[in-house]
Amino acid sequence: MREGIGRDVRCRGFVKIACLVCVVLGLGILALATKTVVGAVQAHAAEVQAVDGLSVVVDPLIAEDALTEAITDEPALLGRIVLADRETGVVEHDLWSQLPDELRTVNPDEVRTAVLYRRWQMSVGTAGGGDGMDGGTAFRIAYDVVIVRVDTRTIIARHTIVGDEPAMHAGFNADVWGPDPWADMIAWIDGLPRR
Repeated sequence: MREGIGRDVRCRGFVKIACLVCVVLGLGILALATKTVVGAVQAHAAEVQAVDGLSVVVDPLIAEDALTEAITDEPALLGRIVLADRETGVVEHDLWSQLPDELRTVNPDEVRTAVLYRRWQMSVGTAGGGDGMDGGTAFRIAYDVVIVRVDTRTIIARHTIVGDEPAMHAGFNADVWGPDPWADMIAWIDGLPRR
């Protein structure tokens, strides 16, 4: 009988040690994961701040009457590019990060071509509300894009990219938008020749 009690006490001691080891390992893994996440967030924040620094290239280009126009039949991207909203000058990190690595930069001195876009929407009808309800307005999203040589402040190309129509069913008086064609804009930019 005593033999069984001794084994039971040793077993409980082993379970306690095993639990303690699991807790220590879990805390170590949690600390490592936290450090990794914090590092990734800090790196992303630094990249976003660096992208914001490209505004020194964009700001002079969005001023009223800052650009001349010399459209060419074969526009080419020179060096690295900056991609920014033509009205606000904002370089949106989400769009910038979609550019191919060989075009993307955070160094303003490397930018030789600016791609400026204006996002807009066009009404394409009324979205059916269903069940006899009135629907809202249906919109397609589009981008007017200009390619600008930074050194001469010259527009060398213009292009409009129009997204697909939205699903035409919406709730009562709800407006609907088609998909944003930003990926098509990035693909068009990526397809331009480089010099």
